Amino acid sequence: MLLTASTISTVNTDPPYVHKDIKSSNILLDGKFRAKIANFGLARPAEAKEGEFELTMHIVGTKGYMAPEYLEHGLISPKLDVYAFGVVMLGLITGRDAVCLQKGEDGFSVKEFTAMLTEEGPREKLGSFIDPFMKEDYPLDSAIFMARLIEGCLRKDAASRPNMGEIAQSLSKLFASSMS
Repeated sequence: MLLTASTISTVNTDPPYVHKDIKSSNILLDGKFRAKIANFGLARPAEAKEGEFELTMHIVGTKGYMAPEYLEHGLISPKLDVYAFGVVMLGLITGRDAVCLQKGEDGFSVKEFTAMLTEEGPREKLGSFIDPFMKEDYPLDSAIFMARLIEGCLRKDAASRPNMGEIAQSLSKLFASSMS
């Protein structure tokens, strides 16, 4: 799947909307393999200003993709979709299902992934997290870049996550560098 800045810009709206169900099965590919976000049944405008949250008592979404602040406290902001998109990207590079990633099945979890990036020598350890079907057929620098971007999206503190515009810029830079 090719993710470009135009793919993500559908989520980077003004005023911001929260999709609340970003997941792999809600990202569709067109004839040119450009991703399109689908299923806006749970989407709603984010009335709070940047950096603020709304509160809900009705938690909806797909297990494995929901941000911790939403699950624990019912807090809603565009950073919910950032977290879910991080889970989607993590699934892409690891070849693992989101629910398995959250539960730590197969000896692999989101916590272990993010911890690996903060330890010394993440380059050596990253190979154990990458989808084995890739058979080391990927540029290591690009994998590290993606891993760090994913780690940013999966931060427990929503305020420290990048916004979708920053993610789009990062992915565009990665795409441009991979083409050269």
